[in-house]
Amino acid sequence: MRLLVMLAVVSCLLALAGGLAAQNIRTGVTGLGPNGNPIITPSVSGASMGDGAAPGSEEIREENPAVAAKRYMDRAGGALAKNNFWQAAADLRMAKNLADPTQYSTLTQLYATLNQQALPVLEQADKDYQEGRYQLALETYQKLAVNLGGTAIGDKSREKLTLAEKDPAVRAAAQEVQAKSLMDGLAAMLSRSRKLPASTSAPAASQPAGLAPPAIQAQQLALLSPDQASQAYGTLQTVAKQYGSTAAGQQAAALLEQVQADPALKAKLEQARQNDDARQKLALAQNYRQAGMKDKARELLRDILKTAPKGELADKAQAELDAIGR
Repeated sequence: MRLLVMLAVVSCLLALAGGLAAQNIRTGVTGLGPNGNPIITPSVSGASMGDGAAPGSEEIREENPAVAAKRYMDRAGGALAKNNFWQAAADLRMAKNLADPTQYSTLTQLYATLNQQALPVLEQADKDYQEGRYQLALETYQKLAVNLGGTAIGDKSREKLTLAEKDPAVRAAAQEVQAKSLMDGLAAMLSRSRKLPASTSAPAASQPAGLAPPAIQAQQLALLSPDQASQAYGTLQTVAKQYGSTAAGQQAAALLEQVQADPALKAKLEQARQNDDARQKLALAQNYRQAGMKDKARELLRDILKTAPKGELADKAQAELDAIGR
């Protein structure tokens, strides 16, 4: 199944723009896959959940599989008695893989109780989905499908994941989150570089689709160094082009127009382009020098000094030229 396979979004979110805290789980939308579906990236206390297994099941080390299965089932029974649903789900999943035929009856009874406790969990996921909290709902469906595979609840959750794959609202929400996360990253860069107010928005996973991105003004971009301005410009181009229908995409497009109309900003972008060109020439000159092709190295280094006579790149070019000798 292609849908939203929860393998390592987000940072992103997206530090991308954050994560989701629910049942000790953080989920980020990291972008869209080749078929246009949002990619969900989960983690538990910093560790990847991989196939969507429920958190909280400490491994029981026991050479005899049947003994280990009994211990998992005993622990699951205690968790069920305390309504600790995900703990029980994780333990029963482990027990199912280890149990022998003599233990199937007990295992079946425990799964019956687990399914009863799973119903409100599934209903809450349905409510989250209906109210637009897609990340939370899809992550819950995924865990139910994996940990209760082969049961009525597990099969229903898998069906819901399949249906969600075709839901335009899910894809639209993923784009909103991804676009906003990029703009959040840009706002954070502005804050770090010039002590400007950082975005105070909530983590992307808890935000409804369409929430406005952080306010960014062209005047803020003008305070950046040429290289930083170039990086910011690239981010704005990406957001405007790939996520043009989102609030962040529209803001990015408006900012791009302001940048194009600002001579000072355009000059900074040109300076950044020249810096990139100088870096490439410097790297190539170093390769030429190491290969013994000193004349070609000198030519490139002198060209750098003509186009960028001052600054760090010029100093490096001069040092290389001195090392080669005239």
